[in-house]
Amino acid sequence: MVEILRSGQLLSRKMASEKGAIQTDIAPTTILEHDQRSLCYTRLYFRPRTPTQFHIQGIKPAAEFYYGKNAGVLAMMLFDAEGLLKVNSTKFSTGNLQSQESELLDGDSNFDKLEFDAIFHDSPQQDPEITRKRCAEILVESPLILADHLKYIVLRTAADVKMFKICLRENGLDHYSPLVRKSSDASIFFNQFTALDFIDTGPNIFRFKLKPAKSNPEVKVKFCVKKTSTDQIVIDWEGNLKTNVTYTVKHASANERCRVTIWLFDTLAHDSIFDL
Repeated sequence: MVEILRSGQLLSRKMASEKGAIQTDIAPTTILEHDQRSLCYTRLYFRPRTPTQFHIQGIKPAAEFYYGKNAGVLAMMLFDAEGLLKVNSTKFSTGNLQSQESELLDGDSNFDKLEFDAIFHDSPQQDPEITRKRCAEILVESPLILADHLKYIVLRTAADVKMFKICLRENGLDHYSPLVRKSSDASIFFNQFTALDFIDTGPNIFRFKLKPAKSNPEVKVKFCVKKTSTDQIVIDWEGNLKTNVTYTVKHASANERCRVTIWLFDTLAHDSIFDL
């Protein structure tokens, strides 16, 4: 995400591949190879909480990755849909473009073919047609210039927001910080897998909590704190912790700036700076 923001543009998969710009690829190869119609466009979904997001979002053991792919800490970009749809070259699909049932369309009259009751359907169901239509896309000419259409960047937890804003500052991208938001409910992210919910400090303590996970009541955790001035380790702990419990970790450092890194199931879940 930082590299995308630094570039100021969002690319099609074809253009990103040609430029060597894909750092973390969370799309299973077998799915990509099924249909090539969309690879030249910058692809956006009409809605969050798509079937793809369901499979790849959240921190989990590697054995539970979807086709070996996963996005442990996920940032979602929200765009001005009306502005994008008014661009003459913009196209849209009636569903998942990996399905031959889905049409790739453009124009005002074809827009009426979109079934928004199905696209925005958001309760459990077993109908493959609804699943296909939930994946309807807006396809924009590549590159998509972020300054023209990006409205928000949304993350799942307070800890994710803190980490991301520090990352922006460290990379000279502070001007994006006003766009960063924490999701206030379950309308953007699924909550079936764990994440670092929050982390804060008090006099000689850290406090943090892990979000509940559907299949893992205990999470493998590694917690490391280093002084930024000397790289001296203040805390280095590894073990299993329960989710939805607030933990307190004591330390003896004072008046120090420290970098805190936390791994959950061997996935980097948090990396930020604290003044102790």
